[in-house]
Order: sequence, then C-alpha cells, then structure tokens
Amino acid sequence: MNCFICKSKVSDTGIECFDTRFGIPGLYSLLKCPQCKIVFLTNPPSFECMKSIYNEYYNFNLSKSILDKAYNKIRTIVFNSFLYKIWHRIDGDVSFYFTKGHGRLLDVGCNEGRCLEMYVKNGFDAYGIEINQKAYSLAKAKGLKVYNQAFEDYHATKPYDVIILSNVIEHTYDPITTIAHARSLLNENGRLLISCPNYDSVFRILFRSFWINWHVPFHLFHFNSDSISFLLKSCGFNKISIKNISPALWIASSIIVLIFGKYKKPTLQLRQLMIIFPLVIIIRFLLFPFLIIVNMFKKGDCLLITATK
Repeated sequence: MNCFICKSKVSDTGIECFDTRFGIPGLYSLLKCPQCKIVFLTNPPSFECMKSIYNEYYNFNLSKSILDKAYNKIRTIVFNSFLYKIWHRIDGDVSFYFTKGHGRLLDVGCNEGRCLEMYVKNGFDAYGIEINQKAYSLAKAKGLKVYNQAFEDYHATKPYDVIILSNVIEHTYDPITTIAHARSLLNENGRLLISCPNYDSVFRILFRSFWINWHVPFHLFHFNSDSISFLLKSCGFNKISIKNISPALWIASSIIVLIFGKYKKPTLQLRQLMIIFPLVIIIRFLLFPFLIIVNMFKKGDCLLITATK
C-alpha cells in the first residue's frame, strides 16, 4: 500500500486499537510512511458509514440521561467562566481562544459555536462551517454566521485572514485537499492555524493502545512535526511554526481509559466530573516540570501549527 501524501511504500506499525470513548465495535490497525512520517488507519469505515457513526455517537448524540444533561450544563458554565480563560493560559490553548485580530476568520468544524463566540469577542469578523445539522442549528440560533456544508464544498466570496482547523485535520479523509482548499481561501499573508494530536507524544508511548488520541474510528490520520510540515509544504505553505503543548485533560483522559476502558463499552467515567476534574488539577500542578520538558523536546501531546501563506 502507498502513502496518501508522498506515494511511498508504507509499513505496519504493529499497533492495534479500539474505540475507548463510545464503545463502537471494531479493531483498527495503523500504517506509517517512512518517508513523510504520516500514520493512518488501514481499514477506516467508508464515508457513508462514517457519517452514520458521527450522527449516532458524536457531540450531540451521546446520551440523553440526566447525568449527561447535568454534565453538559456544568461544562457550559465552566467554559464561559473567567477561571476557564485563566486555565487555558496555564494549560495550553488547543482552540486558539486568545488569537486576536480585526480581519475575517473562518472556524472549520465550529460545532455549536462556542469558539466562534470567543473569536467574535476577540475582534474578528468570524464565520464557521459545521456539517452536523444539530450543532449548526444551535450555532445559528445564537446569531452566529455559520454554513452547514462540507468544508471542501465551501467557496467564499471574499478571502479570509485566518482559518482555524482545531482538532479537525486528523478527521479528514483527504488532508491534502483540506489543506490546499484552506490555502485557496486565504488572502496574501493569511494564516492557517492547526491543532492536532502529536504522534511523537511520550504519552502515546506510555499509554500504548489506551492513548486517548487514537480516537478510532474518528481520527483517520496522525501527524508529528515532520509529517504536518511535509503536508503543509506540499500544499504551498513555506512559513511554518510548530509548538508542543500537553493539555492536562488529554492526559487525564488517557489515564481514565487505561483504568476503565473496555472493548465495545463506553467509558462513562470520561464524563464524570468528580473523577476527571481532580485528576486534571493533579496532573497540571504536580507534573508541570515533566510536561515542560516533554514539550521542549517535541514530545508533548498536542501540536499547535501556524502556517502563513
């Protein structure tokens, strides 16, 4: 089998994993390209099958239980609090909350618009794209400027100054097309901001098949600094900067699925605040010297990329 990106021969990673979040049946293995370093699923579901999986499990269709509704209500309160903004400064910002400006911004995969609201407050003329009908409707009801379509089918009347792909690129079937299309929508000197899990993360090695960021079958591709740089350069970006961070929530989630994760069963403990909140605090404030070191050596859990046209 050949690499999607550089067409080189790929090899088996020897990794086999399963869905540790929702309990979706299926075992998945991964291939790695020795040339561009990209890693991808060997047997992803078809596009139509994946659409039904998203509709059944993802974001707004998890559970209608009282516990889940309480979790979502508390989560909303926390996200809108001043303390949460301070926490983002300390723990790392995977959603680019603190990016400020006055130009046009496009948030790809904006969900219900929580981040979009922040970008508006930061001074941007902000727009969003969301393929999930329910999430789109919620964002629209807030008065946000959103489009309900696939990103690759979207064509803007005016170019954007900033495009954000926050935890999106790993979900796409064709990352080259996604990145190239984003570049075509940017004006001269426009910026593409990307966050995604880091395949070189020390936590991937520590947690092995229970690393939260395998997130199969939703994460189709995995990148490290080399492979994401190769992808961006292939699409015409030359000014690229990459930073590593290790969000405590991501590490806490890996610990929880290591302890509680079972094949074909949802890990409900991931949505129990009495478990996850204390663990996040402990990780951030007791392990901060270790986290600084792993980030410094490009072994953090998350990549933050800025690519300038």
